[in-house]
Amino acid sequence: MGAIGDGGAIVTNHKGFAELCRRLRNYGFKERDAQHHWGYNSRLDELQAAVLSARLDSLDQGNIDRLSVGEEYEAGLESVDEVCLVRGGNHHIVGILCRNRSKLKKFLERAGIQTSIHYPIPAYRQLAYQSQFDDAEDLFLAGTESWCEEVLSLPCHPHMDLNEVLYV
Repeated sequence: MGAIGDGGAIVTNHKGFAELCRRLRNYGFKERDAQHHWGYNSRLDELQAAVLSARLDSLDQGNIDRLSVGEEYEAGLESVDEVCLVRGGNHHIVGILCRNRSKLKKFLERAGIQTSIHYPIPAYRQLAYQSQFDDAEDLFLAGTESWCEEVLSLPCHPHMDLNEVLYV
């Protein structure tokens, strides 16, 4: 759940995951001067925290609305052979796989529909992770390559109405 700048919140009911997130947001410290993990400085300022606190009341309804948008996409795209809907999650991102992504992206943009390409470069080819994948040539990564070349994200937010989804 995003705030109004650099800030966000993780909402969970899993105690172990919540504790790990608390450590990671504060340089990995479990207690003062005891760093148990690599971590970040991800503590919020008061303004970001206030915005997130106010937004918590609409979180459940927003998730329901986003799932509804995703279900409408799924129903509308199930008979379209040229694309495959990527299923899962709460539809923070609605992704499709399309063999001619650039052509579809241009077509949608001409129709006033903004799309995105999330994660176009596989992790094993990112400079930050290359040392983790020294033997990448030996790994079977054809599926990863294919996804990165074909994935396209469609608009999805809890304020989309049925007519907007149908237009897309």
